[in-house]
Amino acid sequence: MEAENIRVAFRMDLPANSKEIYVLNMLDNILSNGKTGLIDLNLNQQQKVYSASGFAYVLCDNSSYILTGKPKTGQTLDEVKDLLLAQIELVKQGSFSDDIMTASINNLRLSEMRQLESNQARAMMMANAFMNNIPWNDACKSIEYYSKITKQDVIDFAKKHFNNNYVVVYKRQGTPDDVEKVNKPAITPIHVNRDAESEFFKKIKNNKVKSIEPVFVDFQKEITFLNYNNVPVLYVQNKENKIFTITFRYKVGELNDLRFPIATDYFDYLGTSKYSAEELKEEFYKLACNLTIRSHDNNSNIVISGLSDNFEKALSLAMELLTDAQPNKVALENLVSDLLKQRNDAKSNQQAILNALRSYSEYGPELSKYALSETQLNALTDEELIKVVQQYLTYKPEILYYGPEDTKTLLNIIGKVYKTPKTFATPQPKKLFEPLLVTQNSVFFAPYEAKQARLVTYNRGNKFNKDLNSIIMMYNQYFGGGMNAIVFQEMREKRSLAYTAQSRYVTPAEKDEYMYNFSFIATQNDKIVDAFTAFNELFNDMPHSQTAFQLAKEGAKTAIETNRITKAPILYTYIGNRELGYDYDYRKDFYNAIDKFTLKDLVEFNHLYIKDKPKTYMILSKEDDVDFKTVEEKFGKVTKLTLEQIFGY
Repeated sequence: MEAENIRVAFRMDLPANSKEIYVLNMLDNILSNGKTGLIDLNLNQQQKVYSASGFAYVLCDNSSYILTGKPKTGQTLDEVKDLLLAQIELVKQGSFSDDIMTASINNLRLSEMRQLESNQARAMMMANAFMNNIPWNDACKSIEYYSKITKQDVIDFAKKHFNNNYVVVYKRQGTPDDVEKVNKPAITPIHVNRDAESEFFKKIKNNKVKSIEPVFVDFQKEITFLNYNNVPVLYVQNKENKIFTITFRYKVGELNDLRFPIATDYFDYLGTSKYSAEELKEEFYKLACNLTIRSHDNNSNIVISGLSDNFEKALSLAMELLTDAQPNKVALENLVSDLLKQRNDAKSNQQAILNALRSYSEYGPELSKYALSETQLNALTDEELIKVVQQYLTYKPEILYYGPEDTKTLLNIIGKVYKTPKTFATPQPKKLFEPLLVTQNSVFFAPYEAKQARLVTYNRGNKFNKDLNSIIMMYNQYFGGGMNAIVFQEMREKRSLAYTAQSRYVTPAEKDEYMYNFSFIATQNDKIVDAFTAFNELFNDMPHSQTAFQLAKEGAKTAIETNRITKAPILYTYIGNRELGYDYDYRKDFYNAIDKFTLKDLVEFNHLYIKDKPKTYMILSKEDDVDFKTVEEKFGKVTKLTLEQIFGY
């Protein structure tokens, strides 16, 4: 069912601790760095394939280099393969710029600095060095090793390691001629003794460990609130390294104008009167900086990030593109063609179909129909889409900055590069879609040819209520949290019904949106009735375990105590809290409430908001394998939907 794609894997015969791995990684940057690699510029930027990339797969005992590609409409997988292999030949011939070597080192340095911002990444760096038998002294000298690599080293490496030593994997669409059916085996449920404790566990539990005090974010202390020409600027200084990120955040998105996400994608293929699209990407790569323009449902972001030494140059280059983008008719035609292919491919993708089924079932057909038709897509013009993105500069943004510049320097640079209009424009009103109120049980079915079904249940609650936020977090930790939670133990461990299963009472991103109860399970097609029945038993007669509840409380407290929100995430945490009506870190409320909660509180929450509530059931499965008569008897009227109905095209 999944869309066609191809992989070409070269065997390297190099362990992870080989010095030649540094050359392999440099070659990887020359081939596929996401911006100016040969694959990026020659295939993706020129839209010769639907998508293509390459990556080094480095393991302790051996390594490989893997090329991946997806064909455009009408293109064969072998044509994609030939285009990918041609990029390898260009490396062998030395047909790549000397500048990319220097730029790659700067970008590798940037990547390493970003990696080392995270404690988890620091720990993994040490673990990887240990697992791959790399001396720690060598692991800390990677940039030094990269700096010594010459262009001839890369050419010689490519000639030595990229020959006929590859395997090609074709992922084609179709159905095998002969598939043997395996009968469902009898399954005996196991007894889950949640209150039992082994001697080993008791020994661990009785160890006294010094508790870690939680640290909550003081937004007023951590964020400096600035103003530039009536534009709010939220500032957090980077005191650790020389990386910056500046985001222009606009409260306008696809729900205001369906053209926004298409227009922002189109800008990836545009240049200016000074730079071609390829040259522009090369300029950003030389600066070790990135530009991303993306539109979402409710907001759009222009994000510039990279080495702070080049902050002003990168910001200027971004504004130059936004104000001086040059039309590219061929790029637009290819983009529309690829978008139509993407829509067609989505109808072969299990997760994409499930997402579409959920949208239709939870919001109704109007949301599914909210999309540009093929005729409307083909009627889009390059000038039109450029103006759509340039509208951003007429709207009032919120600027988020994390970097080493002081506030005065930051405002001076913003003032030189970003010019506000005399008056800010007002976006057209947002299209509103409210989730449907569930008043009776019903079932929505969509077909997918697979042996594994995807099942969802849904019930809409009330709009977000701050008073319920902490009890919801506690309920989720106990009922659907991790491997020791009720759902995992009951659905997977005890009843063997799930490959994966989860359930949450979901709170929204904004305070005027609705909460809802949600469950998901992936199971065999012949277990659909059993899975839904088991979930309903859990919802309507939630198991009570004081031991599991205590573990959930300890897990929730430990997660908060050991988590530190620092650096750029402070800004996004502030916005997330603000959108829900908080001017402080709401984790503090939850942490202070945890010890006061009792199992009875969770039972009462379950009875008020979950037990015996009507549900919308969703089934994504092979139609011939579903017992619709039994499903309808137990769970409500079945509505069979076509892919055209749920996708809207």
